[in-house]
Amino acid sequence: MLSYAKSETARKLGFAMLAPLWTDNDARHGDVYYHIYDLMQPGATYTEQARVKRVDVIENGGVSVTNVTWVMVVTWSDMLPRTYYRPGTDWPNTFQLVIAYDPSRYQTFVMFIYKDMGWDSEMTPRRSMIGYFSYVGDQEESLQLAPSMKSTAFTLHTRRGNTGARGHYMFRVAPGTNHVNYAQKCRKWFARELERKETLRSYWGLMLPCPCDLRLAMMDRRWRFDERQSHETGNDRRCVYERIPWTQSTRECCYTSSGSLISTENGRGGQTFLYHPRYARLHEMYDILPKQWCCKLSDHCEYFYLVRPTDHCQGYTPLTTGWFYGDPHIRTLDGFQYTFNGLGEYTLIETTHGNFTLQGRTAKARDDSGKETNATVFCAIAAADIDSETVHIEMTPNREGLAVFVENRNVTDRFNTRNVSEELEATSVSITKKNTTQFELSFKSGFTLVIGVSAGQLDVTVGAPDTFKHHTKGLMGVFNGDPTDDLLPPGVNAVALSNSSSEKTIFNEFGEMWRIQRVNSLLYYTPGESYSTFAHTEFQPLFLEDVITRMTKEQHEKANVTCEGNKECIFDFALTGDTNPHSADIYTTM
Repeated sequence: MLSYAKSETARKLGFAMLAPLWTDNDARHGDVYYHIYDLMQPGATYTEQARVKRVDVIENGGVSVTNVTWVMVVTWSDMLPRTYYRPGTDWPNTFQLVIAYDPSRYQTFVMFIYKDMGWDSEMTPRRSMIGYFSYVGDQEESLQLAPSMKSTAFTLHTRRGNTGARGHYMFRVAPGTNHVNYAQKCRKWFARELERKETLRSYWGLMLPCPCDLRLAMMDRRWRFDERQSHETGNDRRCVYERIPWTQSTRECCYTSSGSLISTENGRGGQTFLYHPRYARLHEMYDILPKQWCCKLSDHCEYFYLVRPTDHCQGYTPLTTGWFYGDPHIRTLDGFQYTFNGLGEYTLIETTHGNFTLQGRTAKARDDSGKETNATVFCAIAAADIDSETVHIEMTPNREGLAVFVENRNVTDRFNTRNVSEELEATSVSITKKNTTQFELSFKSGFTLVIGVSAGQLDVTVGAPDTFKHHTKGLMGVFNGDPTDDLLPPGVNAVALSNSSSEKTIFNEFGEMWRIQRVNSLLYYTPGESYSTFAHTEFQPLFLEDVITRMTKEQHEKANVTCEGNKECIFDFALTGDTNPHSADIYTTM
């Protein structure tokens, strides 16, 4: 505290001073106390907000306070002069200083409030200064109220101030600037978000945990790369976010160049998004800009991450995969492999409550000369969540490309023909073109599909989330971690076939039982086609045991070299005559 007698020292040191009544008060008598009201601080009470609001609406003397968020009130109560004391006669002074800050324009306002002024000019030999001054170098800025340094200084409580109220004076001490206060923008945004934190928490509970490293993130088709976020930090990190979230919100996960999950909340780590990037304008307004204000343009990242927290991968579980390819070879979600050469349309996955359905259509396989064989290949699939659009993907007539239909509309042309990644996001499904012969689907339920075409047949990989364990049936089996019950036919009292059953038994007593009914078909039919077009119930394929007995010695030798003993590969080789030296790879890597 600087005494009145040291005013010259203030000038020399370049102090700035606010003086509602600068005189020699006796510190042994009376009280001095203060309180700060800050709307930007977490947990600001209603009373604090109300007091700030009272300052917020004052407009007098050409001074307007419109965006005040911080107020400091200092009270001098029952003060006596240092040089005057007479027992039994107290004429104290009580007055206040109010400092109000408008961060939007860097404006500071001051109020002097005088309640009871019992002194008179005879009680102190010093003149009392009322106003403010500041010194920067040789420049002095000051303002003094009319009674300052006069004997009438102790009559301010009886005078009408520039606010129109007795004893109330207000003026602006900092004129403001056009400079943007990003720290305050961050704090103001944070205060608004804090009010709905419980709502935000309810969104967080529906988000997927982050994959624990970059390799898992790349393998998990529920996530897609956020190239913009990766680029902003100089490509020294990779970020992903959910393709199809359960709500408007999603989670972003970021990784170092070495693949480790960044869980620090310093601006480099991922965050939760209030709005999925598909809602571009809202995403920019509520997620991207606030992070820049708090973490890049100011030092308030701690505020940002309180309402947009990063994730630590706790509870993350990779998808379980199964696949079907070739002259249909199927690997169930529990890992059991078998061959099924049905000709028609079949249920591959059906969930207990209808949350997700996957159906497939087969056609006859062709040999090297283009002639149809007595085996089949998958030529089309259709899939849908309970509330999503139905997506149908089929081979083109030449069996070299793929055509995509959404709700029976051909959208293939919406993906350009270049060999680059393109994406189409419908309400509850994301469709990504990886290259000219491969598409990826990701559904809100968490199921993912990778569909490719090669050698005139579809190759499909299915990813299933653990939340559907004990809730699936169909050609992809009963997803429960037990491969011994995967050959379960439909029906309430059905009993699973033994995994050692012959192909013929599997065909007749399991596979054919999963033919779809006309009313349940999700598959697309071109004009002139119908369910009946593909319902070849009379078809009987060649089975592995029959094919192998018909092979010549020369075919056996070529098949062993090409297939390295894999029986599914040998079966396909015998039917198609494919001598591609890499044809065994697909059977060991799918």
